[in-house]
Amino acid sequence: MNQEREELFGFDEGEKAAWGAGVGGGGGGGEGGGMSKEDMDRVNYLLSRRGKGSGKGTDNSAAFYESFDGQGVNEVGVGGDKGLADMTHIASDGSGNTTFKMVDTSPKSSTPRIATAEAKVLLPEAVNEVFLTGGGRTAKGNVFDVSRLAGIMGAKRTSDLIPLCHNIYLDKVDVKVTYVQEVGTVLIKCTSVTVGKTGVEMEALTGASVAALALIDMVKGISPEVTYTVRLLEKEGGKRLVRDGKVVGGV
Repeated sequence: MNQEREELFGFDEGEKAAWGAGVGGGGGGGEGGGMSKEDMDRVNYLLSRRGKGSGKGTDNSAAFYESFDGQGVNEVGVGGDKGLADMTHIASDGSGNTTFKMVDTSPKSSTPRIATAEAKVLLPEAVNEVFLTGGGRTAKGNVFDVSRLAGIMGAKRTSDLIPLCHNIYLDKVDVKVTYVQEVGTVLIKCTSVTVGKTGVEMEALTGASVAALALIDMVKGISPEVTYTVRLLEKEGGKRLVRDGKVVGGV
């Protein structure tokens, strides 16, 4: 149960310790008896500081919460020591309210930018067998053609899907879908190109992801066990140069 909880919530070390304190220890905290009241309070407090729980636990004792302050809990939750006022996309108006904003790129000059993202779709045996015999065709139609078209459409809608992403004029989107039958994998590469003030890596990543999801939708009737991963493969223009998924230049 501990491992399942950690995978589900992504606990940090303090949260793991809070869960662990209630398992196999005193106070009725074994797996069979559940967590003790104090340990549950500690867990709920930690989760509340990361926006994952009610923060109430089983006891609203102010003394309890005050005693737990300063024990490795990050006040912001992300960004290390940065306060909200220092963040570029999320800020505080000084009255306890959080505001959101797009970064102002108006002072920047337009430059050529290109990015390529790669999605790897892992096929279960049932889907791989259909592809081997049908060349990518199923009862729904040509899976690869639909995937390519979906990738282009997805890249064009990136700013609608990613909340604070800039609306970029795309000069080119190219989606390549390659079936590697020996390992039961489909490789999808989405390349996006623009001349603009900010990069197009999110457009490439979104295009590759949507292409992969469209492929999964086309074959889910054969098997729902398809999985995929996605990564930025190359990026040029802007602050960083990326090759084969690694930053090789820039700041």
